[in-house]
Amino acid sequence: MKIDPYAIPGLMTPEEIAADIWGIPDIRLLHTHTRNRKVVECRQVLFYHLVQTTTSSPTIIGETYEMDRNTVKHACENVSNLLETHNEEFIRKYDLFIKRLR
Repeated sequence: MKIDPYAIPGLMTPEEIAADIWGIPDIRLLHTHTRNRKVVECRQVLFYHLVQTTTSSPTIIGETYEMDRNTVKHACENVSNLLETHNEEFIRKYDLFIKRLR
């Protein structure tokens, strides 16, 4: 059974949590083809999270955001590289994102 995030006041979607952490004022920006670093990084984390936690294919995830599957795969590679290279600012935001999802 899928829980409607709007059924429980105060429950935030992963998109809303990520947008809040990365300082993006409107989650609709995550569905645009902007190259703004904050938006791109936030969207990449969402792609990475969805690939890791769901059974959805990169094609399906990309279609949700009007992107192609290669964009989703590239995003996952970027997030993985940022986590491996110990980028402190990125890791702090990523850890906060994971913590707030739970």
